[in-house]
Amino acid sequence: MDCDLRGHSAGHLLSAYALMYASTGNSAFKIKADSIVDGLEEVQNALGQSGYLSAFPEQLIERCIDGKSVWAPWYTLHKILAGLIDQYTYTGNEKAIRIAIRMGNWAYNKVTALDSTSIQKMIRNEYGGINESFYNLYDITGNKKYFRLAELFYKSDNINPLKNKEDRLGTLHANTFIPKVIAEARRYEITGDESSRTAAEYFHWLIDTKYSFATGEIGDKEHFFNPLTTSKHLSGYNGETCCTYNELKLCRHLFEWNPNNTIMDYYERALYNQILGQQDPESGMVCYFTPMLSGAYKLYSTPNDSYWCCVGTGFENHAKYSESIYAHDKKIFM
Repeated sequence: MDCDLRGHSAGHLLSAYALMYASTGNSAFKIKADSIVDGLEEVQNALGQSGYLSAFPEQLIERCIDGKSVWAPWYTLHKILAGLIDQYTYTGNEKAIRIAIRMGNWAYNKVTALDSTSIQKMIRNEYGGINESFYNLYDITGNKKYFRLAELFYKSDNINPLKNKEDRLGTLHANTFIPKVIAEARRYEITGDESSRTAAEYFHWLIDTKYSFATGEIGDKEHFFNPLTTSKHLSGYNGETCCTYNELKLCRHLFEWNPNNTIMDYYERALYNQILGQQDPESGMVCYFTPMLSGAYKLYSTPNDSYWCCVGTGFENHAKYSESIYAHDKKIFM
């Protein structure tokens, strides 16, 4: 309770259960997920009529809006919202989408009441890809206010250079950046705006050709680095697994637009080298980093004492092995 960043893994768990149910048809995954959705509805109702839902008080959002120190509250809300949308999409849970809509309504009322200066101050803090979830909510409901809400989380200093095919990744925090690009991919699919497609495709090209190791993993101590100095960045802190999780999500969008082997070659090497290697096959625990340094070793999570963002994404990582086995259009299987 003394940590700002809490509750996000509940969303990852909902997504993982949804994926496992869709893959296997095993009712146990749906029963467990339904119980979590029921519990989230109770929490949302207990927090009042606004629709706010989180494991932390709304004051953390206020701190974010004021530009005060706080650890990524919108990031957590993104994961919860994404999990609820996945429950609706893959299991048909109508209650989950009702909860998500109430969250969207709360967010719309909260954010649209701010002036542009306050919004820009707010989105300096890591917000994951919550605009992706708002685009998805718009796509599901047809309610244009969620599209408007998503647009307000546009980080121009990150995305505009990509639209112009300019490499300004520098030493930015990788996992803060990648979800914003996924949101652009989703925006392209909804609007057909070619500039959003350009941003997504150019970013992945940068990752594939410059900013990833041979394994497909990304970053040192969670950050991009100058590709010309790669040998200096073989450390015990390479490859934050959340980054690879998000880059593989982006790959799936890109492959649907342009099914070519280059995209799936990256997907395959990152999946086999890092995602498979994230999990301890004996305990089921997962690691945060996958080191590139010779002689380094992986540190796995523990059930009660060691728990990171990559444990949350790990729930989903290991529920996704069936999602890219094959692809097809109306005539051709690949």
